[in-house]
Amino acid sequence: MISLCVLLAASFSLTAYCQIVDKPLTQTKFTNFSTTMASSEIIKLEQWRSVVNDGTNFGYTNNVSCPQITQDVIDKGLVVIYWQDKTSWYGLPFSDARTGYSDHINFILSAGNVLVKYSGYNNSTVPNMKALNGQGIRIVITQPTNDK
Repeated sequence: MISLCVLLAASFSLTAYCQIVDKPLTQTKFTNFSTTMASSEIIKLEQWRSVVNDGTNFGYTNNVSCPQITQDVIDKGLVVIYWQDKTSWYGLPFSDARTGYSDHINFILSAGNVLVKYSGYNNSTVPNMKALNGQGIRIVITQPTNDK
């Protein structure tokens, strides 16, 4: 009962600071970006590196060189990466968790590089790093332009 009272009091104190403004919505037109594909083809990942594998938990990384990812893109643009697993495509980051296992695919950007991270746990069989060879990614970069 006390936690319900605290929750109600907190919600009332938060709503006291809200103000309804009767103004029409305006749209912002973004004209200072251009979208380019870093690669129109699928980049096959072949050089996986094991960072942890204790029989249950696993972690693998793969570094992909991508000179189109500049510091300006990281600071002011957008990078979207898609993962291909056999015939399906997934936007990254991606996670799948079920009883007994989980998979997580993520990435870290730096100027000129994408570090792809595949990690998780499996109570029965840890996936072999070599089984990841041939998986693919596609990189889409939205670069800032100097148009104002």
